[in-house]
Amino acid sequence: MRPFLLLLTAIFSFAYGLDPTILDLEAKIFPKIILLDEEIDKKLVDGKVEVAIIYEKKYQKEAKRLAASMHNKIVLDKVFSAHAYLKFPTTLPSAYILVMDPERSEKIFDRLKHTKRLIISANPHGICSAAVSITIGPRVQPLVNPKIIKLLGLKFNPILFKVAKFYEK
Repeated sequence: MRPFLLLLTAIFSFAYGLDPTILDLEAKIFPKIILLDEEIDKKLVDGKVEVAIIYEKKYQKEAKRLAASMHNKIVLDKVFSAHAYLKFPTTLPSAYILVMDPERSEKIFDRLKHTKRLIISANPHGICSAAVSITIGPRVQPLVNPKIIKLLGLKFNPILFKVAKFYEK
């Protein structure tokens, strides 16, 4: 019964804002996915994994909660620094997380694709313009978009592809 409730929560979460339970789950999973980037050490900012969370104004509360949950988190000896931005950050981060509707994600993606950084969508419906998201069903799985991964020139540890669900369109 619990997986069914999580699935319903995920489906309706972006209609009324992200559910705090899902945000907490993403705050635990996204740093691990970011560290699966085999070139993450080349993308560190002042020795930290800098995550820029770009959000649509109506998701400000959710973006700031996600940033607070990830900021100063240590995963596999890497310190994370996460900040929420309504507009683009002035420095190039290690990775981006988009907290917005899919239509807005597509527009933002056009501006970010040249950065060659990992782009994660907090909304699974935004996967068409992101390399990774998560999907919640009977199990929680990374959702990867191979087309975007190739376009961004990202190289991941193969374990990601063994556990992930693939988006193909």
